Amino acid sequence: MPKPQGPTEILTPGSLDVTAGTRVAGVVGRPVRHSLSPVMHNAAFAALGMDWVYVAFPVPDEDATTTLRAAWNLGIEGLSVTMPHKQAAARAAQEQEALVRELGVANTLVREAAGWRAFNTDVPGFRDWLEQGIGVSVAGTRFGLVGAGGVAAAVVAAVGDSAETAVWNRTPAKAAALVGAEQVLDDPGELGEFDVVVSCVPSDALPDGMELREGQIVLDLVYDPAPTDLVQQARRAGARAEDGLGLLLHQGALQFELWTGVAAPVDVMRRALEGAREARRRI
Repeated sequence: MPKPQGPTEILTPGSLDVTAGTRVAGVVGRPVRHSLSPVMHNAAFAALGMDWVYVAFPVPDEDATTTLRAAWNLGIEGLSVTMPHKQAAARAAQEQEALVRELGVANTLVREAAGWRAFNTDVPGFRDWLEQGIGVSVAGTRFGLVGAGGVAAAVVAAVGDSAETAVWNRTPAKAAALVGAEQVLDDPGELGEFDVVVSCVPSDALPDGMELREGQIVLDLVYDPAPTDLVQQARRAGARAEDGLGLLLHQGALQFELWTGVAAPVDVMRRALEGAREARRRI
C-alpha cells in the first residue's frame, strides 16, 4: 500500500527548481546512465507540481549493501534498484515485504523512520502490464519463458499457480530450480506452443531455433533500442509483440506511489518514456 510521507509542497508551474527542501529519489545500478527512469519519474513529479527530483546513481559491486544503507543516512526518500544490486537492496533494508523475503531480491527501497523498507514492484508491475496494458488474463494462459535468472523469477511469481509456466534456459538445472524439472523445455522451438512467450534475457543471449507463430503474444523485457530483434522477429511471424517499456512503466508507477503516497500519473509517465526513447532513436 502507498505510504503517505507527510505534507508535500505543491509548487506552481515554472517554480520546480531544486531547493534545500527538495526531496530526492533515484535509480541505483551498474550501468545506469542509460536508464529512462529519471525521465519517467521527473515527468510525474512535474505534472503534479511536487518538489521532488529523481537522479541516477551508478554504484559499483563492491560494498553495494553499505552504499545503499548510506543513502538512507543522506536523507534520500526512495530508490529504484536495478541489476546487479537487487539482492544487495534486500540485504540493506531494515524491513522487507513478504515478496522480498520470498524472492530474496528488491527493486524498490522506501524511506522509513528506522531505515529502508524493501519492496519488489517487478512482480505486481508485470501483472499490471499484462492485465491493464496488454489485456491478457493470467488465469489459464500458457507462458513460455526464456531465461531463469532473477527477472524470470519475478515473472514466475507474477503468473503464480493460475497459469502454466515452462522455461527454456541454457543451463537446464537452473530452469528446473525455478519451475520444476517437468516444466523445463529441451528445445527453444517448443516456445511456439505457448500463448505468451516472455524473454527474460538480453538480446545477445536469445537462443537459435526459437519458433514463434501467428496469434502469440511475445514480450521482450528489453526496451532499448527499439524495436528489439525479438520484437521484429515476432511481428514477422504474425505475433503481437511488445518490448519491456510497459513493464518499466507499470513497476515505476507502483514505486512512485510507495514513495509519495500519491496516485501515479501513468499517462504522463508513458508519454515521457515514449518521447525520450523516440528522441534517443533519432540521435
